[in-house]
Amino acid sequence: MQGPVNRTTREARVPELWAGTDAGKAAHHCTVIDTDGTKVLSRRVPNNEPELLELIGDVLALAEDSPVTWAVDLNAGGGALLIGLLTSHRQRLLYIPGRTVHHASRGYRGDGKTDAKDAYVIADQARMRRDLQPLQEWDEIAVDLKILTARRYDLAADRTRADRKRAEGKSHKQAILALARRRLDVLWALIRDQRQWTAQPPQPGLADAA
Repeated sequence: MQGPVNRTTREARVPELWAGTDAGKAAHHCTVIDTDGTKVLSRRVPNNEPELLELIGDVLALAEDSPVTWAVDLNAGGGALLIGLLTSHRQRLLYIPGRTVHHASRGYRGDGKTDAKDAYVIADQARMRRDLQPLQEWDEIAVDLKILTARRYDLAADRTRADRKRAEGKSHKQAILALARRRLDVLWALIRDQRQWTAQPPQPGLADAA
């Protein structure tokens, strides 16, 4: 007679924080809640790269290495930059259509429509619902945004290197030639090692440290 078979079960790790963002053209409002639905952060953020990177860094710091689930109500337009940054930093991201947020908000306290309320509703819906599909890295929108964001990082890095060469006393032509030589060195290394080029985005909170 065989003895009992020992099986170890590994529970799925449940995200500790949910960050809902009511996206706009010029600015977003982000609200972060915990597993009980308690608000731990609420912030209006201009829709520009340094401010969004700072927000991502602050939310990840609040999570203290626990998973974070992000949710947005736009998958293009005003939300494009935020989506690109989140996918570049491999964050779990859900898309909740605006009409879904509108219908769900009727069940929450508070009169009228405000960005802060909508951001909370988005975060809470992401926390409770199990029928929301994540924006995967291979989704067409996410891939396009990731490519565009990576290209922006690359151009910004080139500009920084060119400015550094000019500060060293090089002419504009000499600075451009130095960048071209660096590009050729990188291209040769990729061909030699049979690797594909991938851009490395700056870490959240270090947007100005280039």
